[in-house]
Amino acid sequence: MASNHTQLSGAVLLVMGIPLLLLEPLAAQDVTVQGRVRDDEGAAVFRASVMLLRNGTPVVASDTDRLGSFLIFEVTPGPYTVRVQGLGYADVLRGDRHHPHRNHGA
Repeated sequence: MASNHTQLSGAVLLVMGIPLLLLEPLAAQDVTVQGRVRDDEGAAVFRASVMLLRNGTPVVASDTDRLGSFLIFEVTPGPYTVRVQGLGYADVLRGDRHHPHRNHGA
């Protein structure tokens, strides 16, 4: 039986912020994380949930707009896993660079 789920593009394109999030805090300055969510064909994914998790616990989330864009304000720097969920799509996890057995990317 074929699956009706489409994988979100491995490019949950996090344009800004993630490199800062993966560094240990230098000056405890909050940052903004922004990016776009695209499917495998490059189309924007509307109303996808983009969630930042720390140690598996949700910290903050935002939904994408009609262009697949999202903004998350006032994020404390540190290591995060990014979870993207969209109706009709398989979930995507990125980050958590401290776990040695997980597929990494950002």
